[in-house]
Amino acid sequence: MNEFDRGSSKLEEALQSPKVKEIMALAQEKAKELNSPFVGTEFLLFGIAEERGRVADVLAGMGVTSDRITSEIIDIGLPWEVSLEGIELTSPVEETLERALDEANNYGSSQISPCHLLLALVRMDGGMAKSVLNHLGIDLRELQRRIDRFITSISVAESSLT
Repeated sequence: MNEFDRGSSKLEEALQSPKVKEIMALAQEKAKELNSPFVGTEFLLFGIAEERGRVADVLAGMGVTSDRITSEIIDIGLPWEVSLEGIELTSPVEETLERALDEANNYGSSQISPCHLLLALVRMDGGMAKSVLNHLGIDLRELQRRIDRFITSISVAESSLT
């Protein structure tokens, strides 16, 4: 079992999406690269932007790229001077994953997708990801509206195929 396959079996099952697994791996890689002993919400945000999927396009449309996120993470400050074998998830990341599962369920899905992760990050109270977005001058309400429209458009497209 790796760092991301813990918690409830319901959450583990919801995290089986290949895109979400890729986002989690990208987040972990960036945390290691920056010598962070933890994967925080800012690294999840990086993973979503770096994954280069349709949700990353929503972020890019607002000027949020993985390079800009990395710059903000560094500018905000990394107080760590350690390099560890295993990188732990922070409590806010675990809470984000659980909230993303709730978002997925609210939209009729049993699996978390990148858009559910991003929506959970935006709706969280506080967190480094929100700090990064604020430093980048992003209107969080507008981002939330865009994500909601994106999820709704996917749902409509999928329902028309059945």
